[in-house]
Amino acid sequence: MSMCRSNETPKPLELIGSDSPEWSDRPLLNTIDAALTDLENAEQRLLDSIRAAHQAGESWGMIGMVLGISWQAAHRKYAVLVRDEESSPEV
Repeated sequence: MSMCRSNETPKPLELIGSDSPEWSDRPLLNTIDAALTDLENAEQRLLDSIRAAHQAGESWGMIGMVLGISWQAAHRKYAVLVRDEESSPEV
């Protein structure tokens, strides 16, 4: 399960404004927000890499081995996501 915000959920700093006194004097909260953004970017990069590997002919078994999970777990978790992304029209 991803710890990331959904794409529809605005970031707290966007709701309040990063210059707001509620955020400006709380650098640790800003650090959490930045780390969450990094995590979201890393998860997208992982998904893009899995998609590219699978499209290039890598098996779910090999992808699972790199991820440290079984081929069944890799397929269960990523096949739908890869398929959804492949079939989505470009915007």
